Amino acid sequence: ATKWEEATVHRDSIYLGDPNVTEFLEWRDSRVLDEIAWYGWYIDYWMEGGLMRDIFTHQITTKEHFDDLLLKPFYNRKDLAIENYVDENTVVVPDYDPHCANGEISGGCVPVSVISADRLRQVQGGPRETDKIASVLMNGNTGNMVIASEAWRCIWRELIQMKKGPRIMTDRPGYARKYVEYNFSMEMILEMMNELDRLIDKYSGEDWDGNQNAEELVGILSEHRGDLQKELDEINRGQRKLKDQDFIGPYERSRRRGLNFQGIDDPSQREAHSRYFMALEQKRFEDRRRELEFAASVVEKRGISGNAGYDLDADFFRKLSDTLSKIRMAETAKEMDRETASVLVDRIRTIARVATVGMKELEEDPEEKMTDAEFFQGLSNTLTEIRSLQEAGSIDEETAASLVERVRMMAAEAMEALNSEQEEPPTPIEQKRRRGVANRRGRPKTATQGQ
Repeated sequence: ATKWEEATVHRDSIYLGDPNVTEFLEWRDSRVLDEIAWYGWYIDYWMEGGLMRDIFTHQITTKEHFDDLLLKPFYNRKDLAIENYVDENTVVVPDYDPHCANGEISGGCVPVSVISADRLRQVQGGPRETDKIASVLMNGNTGNMVIASEAWRCIWRELIQMKKGPRIMTDRPGYARKYVEYNFSMEMILEMMNELDRLIDKYSGEDWDGNQNAEELVGILSEHRGDLQKELDEINRGQRKLKDQDFIGPYERSRRRGLNFQGIDDPSQREAHSRYFMALEQKRFEDRRRELEFAASVVEKRGISGNAGYDLDADFFRKLSDTLSKIRMAETAKEMDRETASVLVDRIRTIARVATVGMKELEEDPEEKMTDAEFFQGLSNTLTEIRSLQEAGSIDEETAASLVERVRMMAAEAMEALNSEQEEPPTPIEQKRRRGVANRRGRPKTATQGQ
């Protein structure tokens, strides 16, 4: 709100104070429990070809409920409960996501193979997972671009063992300290194991006999369950000491709050703080959605077929998107404060905005025009911003060089377009004026003219 009247209307939504760390950890733990349900729902969605189910009960649901689950993930479980959409005695007819049913995804929403990212990084399982990926590509439309199978194992060794490929999650700064050392309470681990048990029982049942994807999935999930069992045993033996910052869940956190309470005991304030975090999550979700829509609009306007510049422009915006993801990851990992992250994100969006307008100029799109001076000044500013991002460590040298090269190519394309424009023939009056100017320039100056 920018006016007193607006603030008065929305006074019930005004936060009375920033939540403290304890409040955030409580909200975070509750969201992790939701993510456990999301994990199983995601697997069901693809294994069943886009069948619309409720996330939390896994029951067949309506399209209205399904759409809200996808478009409002920042809502809590109570708001998205299936009871709010489907009456108790109503029988919902199974239906599929229109994106799958209408053929928008080639081959439908069924996996062609099931790959384990964990196995891919392991010495024993990595080469086999690489073979699976390459085999899928070989048998698809990209088969003529896949290297011979004799080289597959060598590629895996160079990328994974020798680390000559792009950075992966284990290359994140402080990975072992910030991502591996987090512990989960017995309550949280049991919730994960229950979801894995549900999936293992389902996809090892008679309905999935002979399905290769189901067999692979059950094997991967069984490995994950074994890892969780080891972690649970370590907790029971006292080998893992739970800290307040760990994912200890609502039960354990409530017990500790009774012993060492740091938060507030007003239920209305707790609800307000929950809305506070939901609002932050909603903003991040909507920002990400706008970025995806922006990228999709660029692809749609440029067109894939018959456009030589598409691959370069797609790569340009993909690198910008990757940079945004790195900034958010650094902010989430507390490697960058929110203010710095916001400044860097604004810089990335400025680069994308200038590049988009520049491409419209090259395509003679009348929707959004800028003068030649503004366009080239925008490209110059873009180069400066890219260098600033590199100096800040938000993008590596290779990415910066690639972005700079694309900006320079855009400038070269624009210059070529300007030089190729045919100037309209001057009018007779203009021709006479030009001849007069030329005559005056060619006339020797006298002392009088020079005064």
